[in-house]
Amino acid sequence: MKALFNIVTLLGFILLFACTQNPLGDTTAQEDSLTGKSLLIKAIAVQNESGSKTVTETGAEIIWQPNDQISVFYGSTFQGKFQYNGTEPMAQAEFEGTLSVVTGALDTPTEDRFFWGVYPYRDSNTCNGTTVTTIIPDHQTAIVGSFDPAALVTVAQSSGLAMAFYNVCGGIKFSLTQPGIRRVVLSSNDDTPLAGTVTVTMDEEGHPKVSSISNPKSSINLTMPNEETFEVGKWYYMTCIPGVWSSGYTMTFYTDTRSGSFVQNASTEAKRSVWGRLDRIDEDVVINFVPFADDNVKSICIANWDTDGDGELSIQEAAAVKDIETVFRRNDIIESFDELRYFTGLSYIASEAFWYCENLSRVIIPSSVTSIGARAFGGCSGLTGDLIIPNSVTSIGAGAFSGCSGLTGDLIIPNSVTSIGAGAFSRCSGLTGDLIIPSSVTSIEAYVFS
Repeated sequence: MKALFNIVTLLGFILLFACTQNPLGDTTAQEDSLTGKSLLIKAIAVQNESGSKTVTETGAEIIWQPNDQISVFYGSTFQGKFQYNGTEPMAQAEFEGTLSVVTGALDTPTEDRFFWGVYPYRDSNTCNGTTVTTIIPDHQTAIVGSFDPAALVTVAQSSGLAMAFYNVCGGIKFSLTQPGIRRVVLSSNDDTPLAGTVTVTMDEEGHPKVSSISNPKSSINLTMPNEETFEVGKWYYMTCIPGVWSSGYTMTFYTDTRSGSFVQNASTEAKRSVWGRLDRIDEDVVINFVPFADDNVKSICIANWDTDGDGELSIQEAAAVKDIETVFRRNDIIESFDELRYFTGLSYIASEAFWYCENLSRVIIPSSVTSIGARAFGGCSGLTGDLIIPNSVTSIGAGAFSGCSGLTGDLIIPNSVTSIGAGAFSRCSGLTGDLIIPSSVTSIEAYVFS
């Protein structure tokens, strides 16, 4: 099943291929007809549970996926694996399988024996006739906009041939703001179990209820597959055992080299079939420090913008800078500043910000910048290679890059630029490639390329 949001799935019309016209009439006759016979289950995805519509981010409904498997039990005596063998995702899908006698079963045939179903199928799933036991895993795989299918546990119980599957779990959905995160861990602060082997019964309304937990785990690890990192701004999901975390919860975010945590100390309830929304949950968490390649640049940045005094500049501290002013002006020691790209709070590069930083060979202007001030990089003769101006820039000030004689190759002005000041690229004698000025430019002052 595509594991998305609050799932309710109706399994109806269990058809016996093998010859019984009234499979629930006589218990003994039913058991004879069940053993080893092929059963066909038609699964119908239902949109609502207690009035809560089940939809994805794009409005798509819950659907079965090819090769989805469920465990089916009849009392404690019969069990089987059923699989959807179709080739397309379907809102209605037919599952096929057989029931066999459970080795060592002691169940005595009674008229109130129930069919039980569990998704996903596991060899370890069991049924004692009145409850089912399955696993809510503490290690889950992250999927953009969805759940780990192995973690989305649903259960059904029926005295007849129609089976409605309901969520056992609740959980959270969250998005991130920081790049490079590979693993997220959710923990209850009071060690309330979030995962483990659960025994599930049905409440008075016919909804699943966790009645006991063995091998409890108070943390859930959500990890990206194939050594990938979480995408910024996308939604991810964790499933967990419903319950009250009286002391709140902690979410910890891990990169390859660092970690940081968000702590919520208020009592929090994880409700069945509800996923709490935690948007930009890591926004105020210090996880990554800016990886400066030039120690001299780092020293200047720490001296000016290390607000917490820890001797490092975090991604958040860099993003909070609104104006770098002229702290680098006429500094002939700094050599590279690619890390300027982390200063995403900058909307402009101040006039003479890097004026005559003659040994500065590399710099990456953040895409938040819309204006490059007069003489901002004037006299930076050490800048080499192509000049890359982000397509957020609308104005380039007078003399902004004058005297950058080390620049070679192409000069491509993005189509966001509308004005270029006098002498902006004067004395850039090394530029020998293409010069592309877009039609968006409506104002070019004198001696721009002299």
